[in-house]
Amino acid sequence: MTEPEHSTPAASAPPGWYPAECDPPGTIRYWDGGQWVGGPVTPPDPPAAAPVVPSVSPADLRLASPWARIGARLIDGLIVFVPTIIVLARTGYLDAPAEASGQALVAVLLIGTAGVLYEVGFIATRGATPGKMVAGVAVVRPPSLEAPGWGVAVRRWAINLVAAIPVAGQFVSLGVIVVCLVMLFADRQRRTLWDRIAGTRVIAVR
Repeated sequence: MTEPEHSTPAASAPPGWYPAECDPPGTIRYWDGGQWVGGPVTPPDPPAAAPVVPSVSPADLRLASPWARIGARLIDGLIVFVPTIIVLARTGYLDAPAEASGQALVAVLLIGTAGVLYEVGFIATRGATPGKMVAGVAVVRPPSLEAPGWGVAVRRWAINLVAAIPVAGQFVSLGVIVVCLVMLFADRQRRTLWDRIAGTRVIAVR
């Protein structure tokens, strides 16, 4: 049924959802470009924003100290390294990597995947890995101080792929770490390569 002329959107209005004058307040209905289609509906709630890092407002923003960031990285390293060594030792991979069984290679692949999910997942959803939580620091997207989300978290982690370069990968990876340490102390906003690539900052949350 077509609504009375006075209740329609402007003649030039493109198809879409609009409030109709004769409908209950807070409802909308679909306008196909020439007439109303269907009845009034309540619009859905807007999607929730990415979680905001707790206990910090823009006015209280403090960049995390280099030592807190280094400490957080060491804690995360231990969390990932210890179970990795245990699993690799049990599968025999450490004794003869070149002769590793299929089971050992699967274990290595699963460990690598778990390590990526650990870093990317926590940063994307919480803004902080367990190590960062202990150290009282968090990764945020300025100026909103929201947790990075999946796209930014993946981009921030992607630089670690240099370690996969055949032969030279470990040396390049070590070089990246050295450069990031220098930038951590020399840059006024304490942005490392990870932060510059992803547009993030690391702040103190306590």
